[in-house]
Amino acid sequence: MDNDKEDARELHKKAAMLWRATKSLDQQSARDEAAGRSVAYGVPVVWDGPANWARSLASYEGFWSTSNPNRAPRENTRNRQSLSQEERNHGEWARRQRRYRVRLSAFQVERLNVSPAFRWDPVQSSWADRLQECRIFLDKKGQLPRLSRTDSHEYQMARWLNRQLRQLRDGKLSPARAAALDAFLRHDRDAGH
Repeated sequence: MDNDKEDARELHKKAAMLWRATKSLDQQSARDEAAGRSVAYGVPVVWDGPANWARSLASYEGFWSTSNPNRAPRENTRNRQSLSQEERNHGEWARRQRRYRVRLSAFQVERLNVSPAFRWDPVQSSWADRLQECRIFLDKKGQLPRLSRTDSHEYQMARWLNRQLRQLRDGKLSPARAAALDAFLRHDRDAGH
């Protein structure tokens, strides 16, 4: 618990520093920063709105830090029964932050930017994480992941990579993803793997 409090304090300090550097010192952001500081340091808060937001973020990050592996809460999945109400609520909270980003104060945006749990585009982040897993595998093993029945993780990576290559071939991959995949494959060829 003490580590979580220290992490929350460090994230708050980092977000406050970045927010102040933007010179966007509006009154709403100042209230949000003060409320976030109060929640991070366990100090009673006079106003509720910003403090509720800060508490919601702390709860969201708490869920993330205790899930294994660190996984952002989801609001929906094919098997809805596998989601607890708590996870669904956290997932909906995150969706609202993304949807109403323009309504967030500058401090709130900075605080979400430094959060290890929050992603503005979770689908793209997940895709980039998968590509990074393949890159680490390639660097470690000297070969691309294969459909190995003995290693389920390698098997999952190989299936994902094959789907991406198929989408690239069919022209269904976004230009940014196509460029990232091409750079990954070029690295493979250049390294002589």
